[in-house]
Amino acid sequence: MILNYCTKTATLAALFVGMTFVALPNQKASADPSPGFYVCNESGENLNVIVSYYNSGTWTTQGRFPLSQTPGSCTQILYSLNNTRYYLYATSDSGNEWQGNHPFCIGSTPSFTIPYAEQTQYCGSFVKNFFSVWVPNAVTGITPPFYAYTFAPNNYSINWNSPRAER
Repeated sequence: MILNYCTKTATLAALFVGMTFVALPNQKASADPSPGFYVCNESGENLNVIVSYYNSGTWTTQGRFPLSQTPGSCTQILYSLNNTRYYLYATSDSGNEWQGNHPFCIGSTPSFTIPYAEQTQYCGSFVKNFFSVWVPNAVTGITPPFYAYTFAPNNYSINWNSPRAER
């Protein structure tokens, strides 16, 4: 019984690790992308994405990363994966929002980086609710060298977490 459990666990771990290291859309299956965090778009809409990540003892928000509505388009938003959890917020040209319940400060300009973004009491109206993305493999706990989150037409939200958030 224990041997059977271990065999199943090892098989599942190998399967999930294999799934973690797949090529991103618009890339050859044999080529691994550069290390980092990617966002991909299957929503059918042009998106603007903001990311929040832990950096040197504080939370930092960075954005806006435009993401074309072309199916399978991806963009790299961070160049390494130093954390297990990242937070995302996105809006589309039509007004759809991909949001959650984790507030962070955002900038008012098209391109910004804000340290201490968790201190929302100082941001005035420039606060948005982000959803969390857990990067390590669910079975092994290993953080892969690259990770891609895909925005889809059915995972935008109005005041609730994205299906990828808070598992």
